[in-house]
Amino acid sequence: MIHGFGDIFRYNEEQYVFLASTDEIVYAARVLDPEKTALINQMNNRRAARHDASRTDGNSLYWYVVLTTNELEECAAHLKDTDQDASRDRFFEWIGKTLNENDITHLKEEILKEGCPIPKGLREIVQTLE
Repeated sequence: MIHGFGDIFRYNEEQYVFLASTDEIVYAARVLDPEKTALINQMNNRRAARHDASRTDGNSLYWYVVLTTNELEECAAHLKDTDQDASRDRFFEWIGKTLNENDITHLKEEILKEGCPIPKGLREIVQTLE
């Protein structure tokens, strides 16, 4: 079965958003629970208020999208460590859900932003998506 950008799966008791894949790599964003999302938002807001945000702009901790998809509201799709060994995909549990169009659009925009610390291969794939 072919999966597309924004499909949700479980791996090792955690939810992920499928972004793209190659023969060797599966790119996925980990879904953070509302508590972790709130904590990262809080840290990001403090960072932005300090006027020294440029020192941490490349920090992958601050690259995420807060989701609006039903059942994932107030959770974040986190873009840290998006590349995983493709041999793991046989252990993915596809749960039959996909992000809404708004979340898909925002996730693509975040990945394509200048300075987003994601693998070059993921950026190249996302640039080709409609």
